[in-house]
Amino acid sequence: MEVDDKSSRAVFVPPGAGPRVLFGENDVGDLVHVLDAERGLACNLICPDCKGVLVANKGAIKAAYFSHQSRIDCEHAGETALHLMAKEIIEQQGWFDLPEARAWSYRRGSGYSYMPIRNTQRVHFTRVEVEPRQEGFQPDLIGIKEIVKNGRKVIGRLHIEIYVTHKVDEEKLSRFRSKEESVLEVDLSDVERSLSKLELTDLLLSNAKKKWLYHRDIEKYEAQLRARLEAEEARDREKRRDLERRISEDLKKREESLNSAPAEATAEQRQFADREEKRWHLIGCGHFLDSEADDRYFDVPPGVWRAFALAALAPWQSNAKQWIEDEREVDLPATISSALKEFGWVKSPFSSKYRKKYCDHGHELVYWDRAADEVRKFLSPVLNGYDYPSVWSETKKLKMLSSALRTKYDLLMKEHGITNSSSAL
Repeated sequence: MEVDDKSSRAVFVPPGAGPRVLFGENDVGDLVHVLDAERGLACNLICPDCKGVLVANKGAIKAAYFSHQSRIDCEHAGETALHLMAKEIIEQQGWFDLPEARAWSYRRGSGYSYMPIRNTQRVHFTRVEVEPRQEGFQPDLIGIKEIVKNGRKVIGRLHIEIYVTHKVDEEKLSRFRSKEESVLEVDLSDVERSLSKLELTDLLLSNAKKKWLYHRDIEKYEAQLRARLEAEEARDREKRRDLERRISEDLKKREESLNSAPAEATAEQRQFADREEKRWHLIGCGHFLDSEADDRYFDVPPGVWRAFALAALAPWQSNAKQWIEDEREVDLPATISSALKEFGWVKSPFSSKYRKKYCDHGHELVYWDRAADEVRKFLSPVLNGYDYPSVWSETKKLKMLSSALRTKYDLLMKEHGITNSSSAL
């Protein structure tokens, strides 16, 4: 004899199209499964959803099901049974997995932030009440948890609403809020209607979509979150004001520095600049020293820093040959700028390295390396007199220029019969 396991029955509608249901409603409002009903119209049951008369189809071949006597499709077939069965399961099981609850607040410039009210948690109720009449409204379920805290009995209440076709309306939700009663919604609107009770139990208690419609601690946590965000915003405003003040002072120093004369050259610096200038003119490249650049950023006379910047390309300098033979990609202008800063030849407001600072509305104020920019601008016209492939990097172009200058210099020395090129000029 085949045993009917009620936990494995499809409790709402069987698979397949048509106005079929597996539960009928008797004259006192209880649900009756088709396997427990009399065959045909003798079942004396109606559809829980549309209230139409049901016929119990219980043959020897096909699985049993109810059909509608009217043969008119029932738009919400199985939904009432789903709703009632969900409440029955929670009442019988007595436990429930609660989702995380969060308080949210908005802060200009940062977007939304949240504070956890409670983490995901499994709660075991002391008891569950089904559709208890409350003052002015009737929830689907109330889970009640009784605990003893500091010698006193504390009773916690959680309202649970099952959403199949109708969500909690605003009027009912406002009553929850006014009474400061937490309410959780379980969304079963898109679950399969052919689930067994066992499958529905697993889905409902642990994996169903759940959300807090209202939590009684929401206002308290939102107030705490707003206070925290307002304090952060106040600190950020103070930081911005302080930054703007420092920026203003820094810009003033920069402007004053640009308008100030550079320090006088030492005798050694003058000798170096004069010697380099003569050498560049002797090989027909004296115009290199006149390339466009803003000398106001440097704290030595123009001839001094310019001569130093060209030293990396000078064929009479031993380090120029080493640089040519170095296979690495080197940012020469940045390297020269760093050396100028170490010598103290860059005015102090422009001697700091590249830096970024936070400014209002999330923007950044950028102080770039102006000394390196001016060195790069100074060396750029030097390259313009030569034809290089466009795909070449700046480093490769400068190395090829330096190599060409060395070849030109060696030929000049050979014409004059000079063999010791490092001291020839």
